[in-house]
Amino acid sequence: MRLFPGFALTISVALGGCDNPSATELEEPAEPDAENGSFLVGKADGGCVDPDSPAAEGILSLVNDAAITLAELDDAVTSGGAGLDRRAAEELVQGRPFATLAELDAVPYVGPHACRALARHACNVHERCTQPLSLMTWNLRHFPLTAETEDAVVNTLTDFAPDFVGIQEVQDNAALLRIANRLPEFEAYIAEPGPFSGVAALVRTSALEVTDAQDLFEDDWFAFPRPMLALEVEVVGSASGAQMQLGVVHLKARSDAQSQDRRRAASRELRAWFDAGTSGGHAVVLGDFNDQVTDSPSDNVFAPLLDDEAGVTFLTEDAESSGAATYIPWSRMLDHVVVTDGLKAHHVDTDVLALDQDADYEQHVSDHRPVLSVFEFPVAYPG
Repeated sequence: MRLFPGFALTISVALGGCDNPSATELEEPAEPDAENGSFLVGKADGGCVDPDSPAAEGILSLVNDAAITLAELDDAVTSGGAGLDRRAAEELVQGRPFATLAELDAVPYVGPHACRALARHACNVHERCTQPLSLMTWNLRHFPLTAETEDAVVNTLTDFAPDFVGIQEVQDNAALLRIANRLPEFEAYIAEPGPFSGVAALVRTSALEVTDAQDLFEDDWFAFPRPMLALEVEVVGSASGAQMQLGVVHLKARSDAQSQDRRRAASRELRAWFDAGTSGGHAVVLGDFNDQVTDSPSDNVFAPLLDDEAGVTFLTEDAESSGAATYIPWSRMLDHVVVTDGLKAHHVDTDVLALDQDADYEQHVSDHRPVLSVFEFPVAYPG
């Protein structure tokens, strides 16, 4: 496996807009907020959160929850409370629900101190502050298919802004590097190729930090004609330091008996990889599996992964059952996203992107539609 940074720019997750206070301030503010104190101001003036940030959503969720009592808001941080001034806590309980952060800011005695205390309690204690994480798989036919392919890929990734892209059928590494250079928020990882092409990944560094990368099954040509690219990553800003294993595959094509046996062998190997996984049970394999998950049990090459005891789910199964397709010429669902139960708990949605509504898509980009899966992870408040 070869790492190509693509001149990646790392952007740390910013949930709040204030300087980090001292350890003493984290537990108990030195003084309560003024009756008319405000926190919806610039950072230099003591601002606390961006109104569009996960922390803002978490604060509103917290204060509007009737299960969050006056005692919890008022109690000291060391006792498990939010550590608010009593007057602020009373005003919040009496005035809820609040539709916007501006309404909350207008509450007496709720200024920057109270805002930071609420953000810490909402995000770091109750884990109510979440940010999306999106994973895409995309078979880019004989990449790059034509001279127009690179522009089309850059435009698509800009429009959908995935945090991770598993790519199959990479034939020109230099072309993929040019894409990474045009999208400097990504790092490019390119696996060793098979006989005809290889797999690769683009990783948004503001969302995921790669801690390890390697090629797997390099010597198992029967099950994996192309080595699997496996990455260990950490979700940037996660409240619990969430880790994940990400695998990108392109299994054997064709419908003859031997090709099906090769996909069955790959399924057994992937089952063993999932079973041996770490990263807190968060693991995903995505890519071109070259078969359908809804085939009858007697013909289904994915039986080892569909076993009830496997602890994994094809997030694409529902879409396939509803008639969705990723391989355009045959109208078949061949591209999949498989996740462990631990990661499924964070799953929000999975969609097949019908990019072929553009008449030039098949001619210049691919005969496969990409799949995009979105997850949500709790994130910490750093202030």
